[in-house]
Amino acid sequence: MIYGGDIHFFKRHFQPFRRYYISSAKLETVQPRYSTYSNEYCWVIDNSTVVQQVHESEPPMLPDIFNFKPYGRIYEHIDTDEEIDLLGVAIHVNPRAMRGPTPTREIIIVDERSSKNQEAFLKFIAERTYADRLNLIPAPVDDRVVTIKSLTTTNTKRPYWIRGIPNLLDRSQKMWYNACPICYKYLRARPNLEFDCTSCHKCIRVSPRCRLTVQLIDHTGSITLDLNGNDAEQLLPFTIVEIQKQEIQLDYTTIEDFIKQNNLVCLVKKTQNTYNSAAAAKYIAIIAHIRNSTPEELVVISKYTTNYATTSASWNNKLS
Repeated sequence: MIYGGDIHFFKRHFQPFRRYYISSAKLETVQPRYSTYSNEYCWVIDNSTVVQQVHESEPPMLPDIFNFKPYGRIYEHIDTDEEIDLLGVAIHVNPRAMRGPTPTREIIIVDERSSKNQEAFLKFIAERTYADRLNLIPAPVDDRVVTIKSLTTTNTKRPYWIRGIPNLLDRSQKMWYNACPICYKYLRARPNLEFDCTSCHKCIRVSPRCRLTVQLIDHTGSITLDLNGNDAEQLLPFTIVEIQKQEIQLDYTTIEDFIKQNNLVCLVKKTQNTYNSAAAAKYIAIIAHIRNSTPEELVVISKYTTNYATTSASWNNKLS
């Protein structure tokens, strides 16, 4: 470990993949909250530590330190402690931005599949298809979709693909909030006020962003699911502007009926409930795809909402 000004002091001494003699380093116990590896102790190097490079005509082969993952499985590592590596070519680099105190930069990269169809790849870049979240995280094949029961009983901390029928959970919920149009941070501000966002530090005016809480149901159970932005708005029969205008006399019956006509395939993660540990678990959608529900699926859904067990086999038969 190197801290503070010693980082600048040693930046020309250490090079990747080279070996060094180190003498008089301090040995300290690792504090768990700062640890990124499972080591109990660490060396602390300061500007009084003796460091000498090992000059080798033929350096030994270093072990493989990379943990490459295919693009189609990246979602499995969201919100986990796992470190992964990606191999690809950068096709678009966004300007540097600030998320709170952290500088960030979004980079669009592609893997080797782009070289198999040059024409489609050039069209992908020209039309900025990479900016569409639905294209970046497409709906999965069936073997990656789990049941809601499996989702709620697993202890593995990672996102999962599920599918089901949404139902409006609460008629009193407000279906929009004012947010930064760039980083989507919730902000209490008047729409006509121009100011610097406290998160991304861009000069903005807040805009309405859709928010929706539904009950998502399949043949094994149900969960409470939060959807935001386009994922939520695609489930509504009205635009956000229309909802704002008629909010006092909003037609919730039409909204409920419209929502239930959809069949969602969602990538979801469990939300952290910091206020009430005894409350039922909630989930948030990272991405939500709509596929049309067949009349058979709607019939099955109406039955299993009152009796899951007796209709499980019927659901499977209808979807097969």
